[in-house]
Amino acid sequence: MMICLQKPIVDELVEKFKHQATIARVNIEHEKELKAEYGITSIPTLILFKDGYSVEKFVGLQTEDSLFQKIKLYTSIGDTC
Repeated sequence: MMICLQKPIVDELVEKFKHQATIARVNIEHEKELKAEYGITSIPTLILFKDGYSVEKFVGLQTEDSLFQKIKLYTSIGDTC
């Protein structure tokens, strides 16, 4: 199951960005409204938010490096408002 492979990668990123970003998990089987709101049709799906807005969506297994680079990019950008 890909979600099992993605979890340790996300856990590592939680540690690396603990003072710069909030990384949270949501079980879409328990959060049907969020699943519908963000159009989640498969897992794992990772969504990056900046200033409360969805800015990137990744569907399927992602490498640590690709996620690291995207999170780093958005944490280095100032507020968009």
